[in-house]
Amino acid sequence: MCVICYIPKESKGLTYQDIKDMWDTNPHGAGMMWLENNGKVAFKKGYFNVDELYREYLIIKKDYNFECALHFRIATSGGINEKMCHPFVMTNKDKYIIKTMGYSDVCVMHNGMINIPHRENFSDTAEYIMNNLYPMYKKDDRFFRCYPFKRTDYF
Repeated sequence: MCVICYIPKESKGLTYQDIKDMWDTNPHGAGMMWLENNGKVAFKKGYFNVDELYREYLIIKKDYNFECALHFRIATSGGINEKMCHPFVMTNKDKYIIKTMGYSDVCVMHNGMINIPHRENFSDTAEYIMNNLYPMYKKDDRFFRCYPFKRTDYF
């Protein structure tokens, strides 16, 4: 199963060995997202070199002290490539779901498999975001925040 690691702003952060251990057990690419001071979520994904990931993590966490999250992938669908690494932006457009860096109001990471049909070059996660999460987000952009709602409110 994929590994997600959240690092709060007040945390001392991860060591190289912490990141290397997660990398070694989940070697199919990595990604990172962080909350910048302007409230936007920045992201970069498609790391296939642990040293590059660690260098850029140090800039985000140590130099700027942004809270951030890292995702280490075990591929289940969509191929092993930079476009199918997490995080994904909240969108319903193919050209945006495959972006490897940028900004978004919401980015998504998860672990596990979603048992849904998906196109050959898209992961189950990418398809689920575009076809299921994005419509909920457009209906109420607060849907992902921890407040009670009924499943039938969105389906």
